[in-house]
Amino acid sequence: HNAIESLPDSFSTLIHLRKLNLQLSPIRFVPHSVLSLPRLQVLAVSNTGIDLPPEARTGGRALLRHMRAAAGIDVPEVASSSSAPELAPRPDSAMALRVPRGIYPLPNVDAASSFITMPPGASSLPVERLRDKILGCLYGNALGDAVGLATEFLSKEQAEFFYDSPIHFADFIDDRHRSRWKPGDWTDDTDQMLLILQSLNDHDGRVVPQDFALRLARWVFQGFPELGDTGGCGCGGLTFSVISHADFRTNAQAAAHDCWVQRGREIAPNGAVMRTSVLGIPNFHDLESVIENTRQIALTTHADPRCIASSVAVTTTIALVLQGKYDPE
Repeated sequence: HNAIESLPDSFSTLIHLRKLNLQLSPIRFVPHSVLSLPRLQVLAVSNTGIDLPPEARTGGRALLRHMRAAAGIDVPEVASSSSAPELAPRPDSAMALRVPRGIYPLPNVDAASSFITMPPGASSLPVERLRDKILGCLYGNALGDAVGLATEFLSKEQAEFFYDSPIHFADFIDDRHRSRWKPGDWTDDTDQMLLILQSLNDHDGRVVPQDFALRLARWVFQGFPELGDTGGCGCGGLTFSVISHADFRTNAQAAAHDCWVQRGREIAPNGAVMRTSVLGIPNFHDLESVIENTRQIALTTHADPRCIASSVAVTTTIALVLQGKYDPE
């Protein structure tokens, strides 16, 4: 975000420079003296005047390797634990299975096991192992959401520039997006998953799409007051448009379809798949039921077939894991 057109010769003296961000500047050339800096690991030059081949446009370390090779510069790479940032556990964070919002437990976290009925042979897993995987699905949704906020909406190039590996909650960059949440908090992804879970719990495991829709509409303006919310933070643009539709409170799926048609039947954001993991749990032994439940909840806000397909891919995978068909352990 500057008007840099060239780098001064004095840059070659910055022997401890590790990362250099030149994005959104008119610069057209990076001097060999800069490429030769021994500790330089990340170079960000997207949206500049530098012409790059497709294989080097991901930026970061890959770009630096390409530019050094093209210039015939051999600089041994500094050892790194990973080519991309990782998120590491720390005792005082949600990664240690302490709930991101502090002292509050996940609402009704055991509810998922209370409404599950299974025919004999539904799963090859022992009961306790099955229960552990169900709870792992719910906690994993919250934890993955919380740690994923670190790089949400960042390119790989930007993530490499802003973060070292591993990433801790306390190290999240304080930009306009991330500053809306407290360190370690989950986002709307998990909030909406919990709305589905609460609806399932209140209807004995049955999916009632319009009930979920009404909970979603209430959440947008209230969040979870018991967790200190004053509104649903992070709601996507399409979801908010659907909720604001005149028909949403009486026929959410029709409202969602109408919003999709109005936008040319092309919009397919990820607001349905991000919340859908819990729907792989009820009736996990019956894939047709899992698919239909997933469709019904996705259609309350997202009518595009791609949104449905991605949601179904997630829930059927979870269902098969619970059946014991694909046990990663």
